[in-house]
Amino acid sequence: MNLIDKYLGINEDSTEDAKKTLEAIIGALKKAEGKDATEMKTQADGTMEYFKKNGSFSPAQAKWIYNTSKALFK
Repeated sequence: MNLIDKYLGINEDSTEDAKKTLEAIIGALKKAEGKDATEMKTQADGTMEYFKKNGSFSPAQAKWIYNTSKALFK
């Protein structure tokens, strides 16, 4: 059981879904301009590096991915 499943009670495919969502966020932020977009992309890239190293996301990262995707992809 990974951290997302443990703390958020999300199904087993949630980590892969979160990874795909993060990839979409990174893609959208690459096209965006401005300081906020640059800072968000830096955070998104760091989150992806964490995932690549650990194979999962922390609960705070999962929450950030969720909230950011809601804001970007209304």
